[in-house]
Amino acid sequence: MNKFHFRQGRHHAHNIYMHGPGVPEDGIVIAHACDASHARTMVACLNAAWPRPGMDLVTLTGGRVLQTHHPDKCVGGHCAIHNPSQHHMVTWPQIWRRDIGLMERLCVVHDCGHPDPDDLEYKKQIMPSDEYASHAFEEHGCCGCCRDVVVRIAEGFQEPPELDNIDSTVI
Repeated sequence: MNKFHFRQGRHHAHNIYMHGPGVPEDGIVIAHACDASHARTMVACLNAAWPRPGMDLVTLTGGRVLQTHHPDKCVGGHCAIHNPSQHHMVTWPQIWRRDIGLMERLCVVHDCGHPDPDDLEYKKQIMPSDEYASHAFEEHGCCGCCRDVVVRIAEGFQEPPELDNIDSTVI
């Protein structure tokens, strides 16, 4: 059975759906195409090439699908994808930033991406320190929510008013 198919959605867009283990029976939308011809081409390419041998298809926290390394290729104690640590952002949606090669966690309150701590730790382990520094992975537009709650309280961080009724250990 093909893992991908398309069907016309609202506003004449064509949604590309993926099927497989851990995916709802009717599939999940992974992409959009502007017309049927483009959708057919995308589906044919995806069915022919995904996943590549030795790779793993995973559904990230938040529902996005990513082709990545197989779990037996994980390096170190924690992996942002297969074995995340219990940092305070572990339940936040994950976003793979292909443009910069970085896994982010999305603060849904402020719609702000923060580097995943496990991905940063992995990069520190495998990259020379000068190369790691040159990529500036830790620099990002920050709402302050990526910093651990204990650190934020110790430094006197004031939460924005809209967070007053939210348990900051969960966001």
